Amino acid sequence: MAKWIGLVMGLALMVGCASGVRVDNDYDPQADFTNFKLYAWYPAKQSVPPDAYVSELVVERIERAVNDQLMLKGMQSVPAGKEQVQVRVYLVIEDKLDVQTWNASYGYHRYNDPWGWGMGTETTVRQYKQGTLIVDMLNAQTGRLFWRGTAESRLRRDSTPQEREARIREVVAAIMTQYPPAQK
Repeated sequence: MAKWIGLVMGLALMVGCASGVRVDNDYDPQADFTNFKLYAWYPAKQSVPPDAYVSELVVERIERAVNDQLMLKGMQSVPAGKEQVQVRVYLVIEDKLDVQTWNASYGYHRYNDPWGWGMGTETTVRQYKQGTLIVDMLNAQTGRLFWRGTAESRLRRDSTPQEREARIREVVAAIMTQYPPAQK
């Protein structure tokens, strides 16, 4: 299993349509991305905690997807100690609320004190999980972060292993389209 660091709080497998994923990145404009061709995974400091959304299977899928994307970028995986870049991944799950209020009626009803003419509203509150996948690239010589890519999405649990694999590959590909950044 690959070496991972980070608070692996969970990843509820961002299964669904790609339009629901927000992708972003940040980078050091002084970094020379042309010098980074050899990578290794950042040494692990924590193991995967038991979670309803995350298992070693999920972590392995993410690792395979990142490795494949880095190979497509012309990078090569090397043993630790020979790398120019260290890759680390964070998985974060957050509980979120979706609150929606709308006009449900207009007319004569008892919403007004005590009865009267007016507008009635309804509010629904739905709890959901939001997953964030973070891919960091660190300069192996200095240990400094020089690039970070992120993807956020609402999460679903009801998916097959094949759907999970496909979704993870889709999300990682979306993150890695921004690496290396177009520098000016």
